[in-house]
Amino acid sequence: QRRMASGANFLEYDLCKDASCTQIYTDLAGATTYSAAGTGSAQSVTVFGQIRVQTTPAAGAYTDSAVVTINY
Repeated sequence: QRRMASGANFLEYDLCKDASCTQIYTDLAGATTYSAAGTGSAQSVTVFGQIRVQTTPAAGAYTDSAVVTINY
């Protein structure tokens, strides 16, 4: 599961392909990918985030990192 941390507190979230988060990228062990044909020009991919329903965590600044691997 993905989760942001603020000290010992955590906030679970999902990364999604669409703004309504109906297409969730799988968890860290999953294999959901994004694919597109290259054009030789710079390309952008928008990824959305959504906080999961959970017990309200303590207030704070929560952070996390997502690693992206590009194969070509």
